[in-house]
Amino acid sequence: MVSSRETVFVQFLITVAVLGAVVPLIGCGYRGPHDPAAMAAIWIGAAVSLLGSLAGAVPLRKAYGRPAPDRLPAIFVAMGVRVGTVLVMAAVVAASGRWPLRPLLVWVAIMHAVLLIPDSLLAVRSMTGRRATNENDR
Repeated sequence: MVSSRETVFVQFLITVAVLGAVVPLIGCGYRGPHDPAAMAAIWIGAAVSLLGSLAGAVPLRKAYGRPAPDRLPAIFVAMGVRVGTVLVMAAVVAASGRWPLRPLLVWVAIMHAVLLIPDSLLAVRSMTGRRATNENDR
């Protein structure tokens, strides 16, 4: 039987993976095949935000199941890790000059905003310690 902790994080990983694939595909469809450099920048920007989101989930996973006073600092650490990872990676990728700067930074911001939803839900679940609603977990 899978524990509630594992179920919460598997749901998070699936959600982030789906959003990380679908949202850039929409962006590539909007840009069209006329600008391959911009399409690459869209995918790189999405990957930067995706990795930031995954890095921010690590402190929450470690704090899940602890007493409530011990979980609150993990949420702040997770927010800092997420933003810090995205800022550092975006700066490095932008400074490399391999991709057009405007679509790269726009898609880092778009994906960061989109992935804020599952990140916030994960933070709330880790703070409340709420069990998953799956019937198999009861």
